[in-house]
Amino acid sequence: MKLVRKEFPDVGELVIGTVKKIAEHGAYVYLDEYDLEAFAPTQEIIQSWFHTIRDYVKEGNKTVF
Repeated sequence: MKLVRKEFPDVGELVIGTVKKIAEHGAYVYLDEYDLEAFAPTQEIIQSWFHTIRDYVKEGNKTVF
């Protein structure tokens, strides 16, 4: 059986990514499985207005998005 690699993840699909840079409104992430860079908005990462994005992700760390 041959597995076909998709070009992009599906909407809502969980992916593993490496945080490349943290910006004011989100994080730039390298999607390891897809060899792509993406932007993850802050509201998709943090769960509360009382935290900052840096409480959840650190540059260079791998995480699930």
